[in-house]
Amino acid sequence: MAHSNKPKNGRLREHYLNLELGKKMALLFLTAGILPITLLFGIAVFRIARNSQEMQTYMLNKGFEQTAQSIDDMLRRVYRVSTMVTVYDKVREMLQPGQNLTQIEELQAFEEISDYTYEVEMSSEDITVLYYINDTFIIADSSNTCFRSMLRLKDTSLKECLLENNGRALWRVVKEKNRYGQTEEYLAVYRAVWNEEKYSEMIGATAVMIPVRCVQQALISSMRNQVLYLQDERGYVLVSSGKIPGEMKDLPEGGLQETFEEMMLGEEEYLVCEKEMEDENLSLVSAALAEEFSADTVRIVKEMFLWFLGICALAACLMIRVSRHILRRIKMLDKGMETVDQGRLEKLDIPEYRDEVGRLVTRYNKMVDKIEELLRQQYVLGKEKANAQLQALQSQINPHFLYNTLDMISWMARKNEMGNIQTALLAVSRFYRMVLSRGQDIVPIKREIEMCSAYMEIQRLRKKDKIRFIMEADESLFSYMIPKITLQPIIENAVVHGIEEKEDGKGTITVRAFSEEDRIILQVIDDGAGVRQDSGIKEEGDIKEVHESSHYGLYNIQRRLSLYYEEDIKIDVKSASGIGTEVTIRIPKKQEETSTANIINNG
Repeated sequence: MAHSNKPKNGRLREHYLNLELGKKMALLFLTAGILPITLLFGIAVFRIARNSQEMQTYMLNKGFEQTAQSIDDMLRRVYRVSTMVTVYDKVREMLQPGQNLTQIEELQAFEEISDYTYEVEMSSEDITVLYYINDTFIIADSSNTCFRSMLRLKDTSLKECLLENNGRALWRVVKEKNRYGQTEEYLAVYRAVWNEEKYSEMIGATAVMIPVRCVQQALISSMRNQVLYLQDERGYVLVSSGKIPGEMKDLPEGGLQETFEEMMLGEEEYLVCEKEMEDENLSLVSAALAEEFSADTVRIVKEMFLWFLGICALAACLMIRVSRHILRRIKMLDKGMETVDQGRLEKLDIPEYRDEVGRLVTRYNKMVDKIEELLRQQYVLGKEKANAQLQALQSQINPHFLYNTLDMISWMARKNEMGNIQTALLAVSRFYRMVLSRGQDIVPIKREIEMCSAYMEIQRLRKKDKIRFIMEADESLFSYMIPKITLQPIIENAVVHGIEEKEDGKGTITVRAFSEEDRIILQVIDDGAGVRQDSGIKEEGDIKEVHESSHYGLYNIQRRLSLYYEEDIKIDVKSASGIGTEVTIRIPKKQEETSTANIINNG
């Protein structure tokens, strides 16, 4: 097997050049349209996704910083109030042991502390102050005041925690009643009041509280499913913005960054960030699933991808619509060219736009008009040529018939048949009047039959009624046209070469004209001697065909018929020696208005 020596790129180029135009346009659309758009889309998506991630990270950090700042301000405000009430002189003075005050003096002193506390609470919104005092005071554990018994600290283990905290503030979430008797959950900071003479002895405590709902309102999430919570130094969660995932228990103690970092907790990946609150021994922690963090970016990418698909689909629809419009006209033009190759001319019935294809269609239609005009001219020239040939052949027959007729009259003169000569000359005169036909070479079949009858009248005079003539013609065919002197030469052959060659010289000639489907059948039948072997008529089975080199008269008739009817007309001859001859002509039906004679004579 021979292998091509063409380089691969050459074969690809050849393959591309051989592709159909529609496939070329589709390939061009993909390579010059979709591929660059896809590349640009990929770059744009990458940059947008990266910028979106950076923006979300920035917003997440910024939101967390703002939340941390808000919580820090809130806690410092609570801590500052706690400091104020804890170091208030009247509080420290009243809680010192060994006070010898009457009940009225005691009540007046605590009333003064209560007034001071009320002013502090009014200056700091949502803050409630409680004092834990020795139960020996009359006002201790009053439900409608800001004073509580130290026993409550002991019952809730808060006293032990304060002692262990070595004077540092203690943050707890508790349910407590304020001075108005309303029970609510509070975030409270507890401070111990120490004996000034013995600092290891706690003689009281203060609690400054803020409602947990206020703290939760400040824990603002900047993304979905983000959890923020406030925890103490031991990792105990005080307040959270929502349900804390169980994986948060796996957070390492300390070491968290103040900016978000990815961290595997259990089987999930989280973004975790922690910020220490100043001077409060508390920290704010934020945790969110990493997939939630990228959800917005994924959503943006999906939306852009859908837009991309929509734009590509719209571009494809437009391309298909435009290409179909162009290809439809090109295919119709190609089909029109194919009909020209097949010999048919058809104009393209489509709008002739002003683009390149439209101009091709316009030029094609003009080309078809010009070709049709040339064909019409060629048709007329061909008709004129055919008519000239027909007239030339006709002129060859007339002298031939005249020669035979004069020969017959000469024969009659040799026989001294003077009466018959006069009658024959009159018959010849009548015959030639019909032959001349006012200059027409194409006559109705009726006129041809009348000429044959006139000719046979002359032959009967010559043979003294030895020849019998029978006419069997369908009169409905009389109006159809035929070149004149078509049947007469055949009848003359039947007389001269058929009947006259019989020993007795007697015989019958029958002329038939009938219709068979869309053809007219003309037959001349005689019972003469038959066709001789040297007559020049070629035998094909039972049918003998006429050839130019054989029987000149029949061949001449055959040519004239073929020229007039514009198709190949055959003359079939059936003959048997001693029996007779049958000559058959099959011609199409042609009316006078479509005849060549009328076209030429009127043109």
